[in-house]
Amino acid sequence: MNILGITGSIGWDGNISTPLPDHGEAWVHGSGASLVMDGVLKNAMCEERFTRIKYDGHYPKQVIKNILQANNLTNEDIDLVVYVGNCCHIGLSLKEIGYTTSKLKERFPNSKVEFLPHHMAHVSATYYTSDFESANVFTFDGAGDYVWVGDKYRVPHFLFSHCEGLQITEISTGFANDPDTFFGAIYGKFAAICYKVIMKQIGNLMPSGIAGSGDSLLRETIEHDTADRETYPGKIMGLAAYGDHTKINLPDIFELDLESSVFPQLHNSPAWAEEAAGNGTEQSSLIKLNPADLAAWSQEQFEKYLFLFLDNIPESLKNDNLCLGGGCALNILANTKIVEQGIYKNLHVNTAPNDDGLCLGAALWATAEYEKVRPIIPVDVGYLGINYSDKDIENVLHIDYEKFDNFLDLCKRVVKDLKDNKTVGWFQDKSEFGPRALGNRSLLVNPIIDNKDYLNKKVKYREYWRPYAPMVIEEEVQDWFTMPVDKSPHMLFNSLVVEDKKERIPSVVHEDGSARVQTVSEINNKKVYMLLQEFFKETGVPVLLNTSFNLGGEPIVESPADAVRTFTNSNIDVLVMQNYYCRKKD
Repeated sequence: MNILGITGSIGWDGNISTPLPDHGEAWVHGSGASLVMDGVLKNAMCEERFTRIKYDGHYPKQVIKNILQANNLTNEDIDLVVYVGNCCHIGLSLKEIGYTTSKLKERFPNSKVEFLPHHMAHVSATYYTSDFESANVFTFDGAGDYVWVGDKYRVPHFLFSHCEGLQITEISTGFANDPDTFFGAIYGKFAAICYKVIMKQIGNLMPSGIAGSGDSLLRETIEHDTADRETYPGKIMGLAAYGDHTKINLPDIFELDLESSVFPQLHNSPAWAEEAAGNGTEQSSLIKLNPADLAAWSQEQFEKYLFLFLDNIPESLKNDNLCLGGGCALNILANTKIVEQGIYKNLHVNTAPNDDGLCLGAALWATAEYEKVRPIIPVDVGYLGINYSDKDIENVLHIDYEKFDNFLDLCKRVVKDLKDNKTVGWFQDKSEFGPRALGNRSLLVNPIIDNKDYLNKKVKYREYWRPYAPMVIEEEVQDWFTMPVDKSPHMLFNSLVVEDKKERIPSVVHEDGSARVQTVSEINNKKVYMLLQEFFKETGVPVLLNTSFNLGGEPIVESPADAVRTFTNSNIDVLVMQNYYCRKKD
């Protein structure tokens, strides 16, 4: 059975950035598609990689075309399409009148069409990519899609489920009337405030169209962001290391309600609601606060109420294993503390817990539901894109290059470049699925020399406070990092750098001595593993700085053409694509 999971707008432009009459906001993100063939996960990709529009919400026609071609399929070969996407009024309306179904049937004439709720897709994406036979699953984000509850549609911001074998049992759903009270949305709101205040203070990198201060700045922050707002939480999570949450004297944002339900519920606290309604008082006070302290306080509030929530789940419902999903599961600081504090014995977060992973969850859910088997997940699940041939590369390499017959010899050449402090664009095999570059579409840099400022100003064009991640040989990780888990192949946990190693790898040590570690094994990425081993032999350091192969504001590169364009239009020194090697003249 050929199953296709799809997210993205059908019947409207999913990238509209302003509200529409009677429809509210008409903007979606994470558009993509995922293919399962006879129970085996084959591919999953996001449309932004092809259109080069960051967070693109359009129907993923280019992804579908490329995935089907890579697997020698046509639209007529798809047996089941599972669609996730009622997150806007207009999308819901088009579904209700049958438009969405008819369009999908036109495109896939031999296919049955199913619809899957947003949070159920998140549940499936994280549970079925875990090794757990049973688990609690908590998915939480800014907001899900419209679901019918009683006599009206409501929008959930979290779903707590229990999974056993192939059975998913929904236990509790969190709803809110005002989107700005959703657990993830309120954190995102504060992240946007912090970001725009500090940008105004330092006088650069301000988003276009933003002017003024005080109440005006806050209103624009909350009301008129679309794609930009997806970037703020990750940026501000890095800024939190520079601040002190104890310097912020504001009422708690949330309260945990243990009385109105047999299951804990998160709400806005009355004290915060009163403060927020105080004729602009809240806006004015927030604008005047130190943004780094506010970032630290926002993170502290996020963690405090997440842990209170998880700690108060009834013991009769708890499992040793927890899977997290939804955009909030990208908060590596919180993920790490769940493990460190022993709230759950085992924790799994999938490679794309945000909306990028909805199409993946749709296809995995359908496999379990229709084929009655657990989907077979590749060992290297972080890499679900398509392969490019040598011909694809040679067609776009209109610059001098050398082709290596032996990959180890290529690694030795690249290690020499890294020791000479060159920035290397590294392009190999299938692209990563999800928001992290994991070594197949990466920029690699020597971590022994402090390159952070150079990378921010001359290569990535990004904010000074954001850290860079280390990739490390899995067998060596404990000597260099105080990891809370045995391995972290998808960069979803935080770690402290071992004290006597900080001076050895300054480029990947954050302000608070931490690092977002990626562990690399011979199984999950043999080519990067070979390169790391060669660098380790030459330097005694089993670590490289790894950041995404793109410039600021762009999606990660997908194709050889993307890689060449980025290389030639940037200060990247070396480009490696498969066995092809290019280097700019000194």
